[in-house]
Amino acid sequence: MVLAACRMAPEEEGGGIDESDYFCRLRTVLGMTGSGRPRGMLPAGIEESLWQNWNKWLREQGWMPTAVPGEGAWRFIRYPVSQTVLRDGEKTSIANTFCDKVQEGRLSRSLDRSAIGAWLRNPNNLPNRRHMRDIIAEGDLRQLEAFTEAAFTLYSSIDWDSETIDVTKLAAPTRLSASIYRIEDLVEGPQFFLYPMMPRGGIPGVLTVQAPDKKPVELERERTGWFRPLWKVAPDKEIKVVVNDPEEQIRQLILPKRGFWILVRDPEDENSGAFAGWHTPNPAETFLLLCNEKYAKQLNILKEAKLIQWTRMRRWSNTPAGANTTIA
Repeated sequence: MVLAACRMAPEEEGGGIDESDYFCRLRTVLGMTGSGRPRGMLPAGIEESLWQNWNKWLREQGWMPTAVPGEGAWRFIRYPVSQTVLRDGEKTSIANTFCDKVQEGRLSRSLDRSAIGAWLRNPNNLPNRRHMRDIIAEGDLRQLEAFTEAAFTLYSSIDWDSETIDVTKLAAPTRLSASIYRIEDLVEGPQFFLYPMMPRGGIPGVLTVQAPDKKPVELERERTGWFRPLWKVAPDKEIKVVVNDPEEQIRQLILPKRGFWILVRDPEDENSGAFAGWHTPNPAETFLLLCNEKYAKQLNILKEAKLIQWTRMRRWSNTPAGANTTIA
């Protein structure tokens, strides 16, 4: 039922989900002919208990229920639709939007997941699709995270030099994103390392990258979603590294240029002293904010409003001499 919902044509702004379209897709998925509700789904709503059991199972696992009913004629169709993030037509629409914005110079080719998430939260950047706009407007963090993840997977899979886009071939990324991994050295002070993220679903084979000393370095799995940290980097500089992939799928590893990084303690060992972008800080969680000095005024405004507090601020100067000064 969810697969059928994913294959539905996306509704235009102000339009609705067409009931006949849904059951046409469902019959196709099931290998059936005819139209309307299949005989085994009569009377209407007989399948509702399945969704109630699904929500019950989610609660028993300690998770929030996700299947919700609609109103009126949408009551039962809304259940499978509520389980979708991006339907096939929407994937094409948002992929085309990414390409158009890149060509217009309004979107960078080397953003990370956080930057794409922030970009998507501006409704003016979204395609004219009601489903996607509703996700942003409703502000459900679970839906937003899932939507951002799906959209970033598309973004990472686009070949910017291709003239056409086939979303059926955008399942695998062509680029890897990186964050920074920060440790405190007793002699040299803060040290930052290139920290590659592993794409969702893993990688098909062994990947290597060329280190600054020209030697190939294998990307080794450190934990779920992350490879081991690589070499030292400047956190305010963009880095693009060629990836050697035997499958010729992944081509680049990118550390985007950002004005700030939000880093949290290692969730697997809080006493290690390591900080990285493992997750978004929870309310009241202590984190390290590494940002460019130009944001100091905005930070003080947030502090006066009691939206953020800190116990210590320190300057850190990048190397070589003359590079941008940042505040940690």
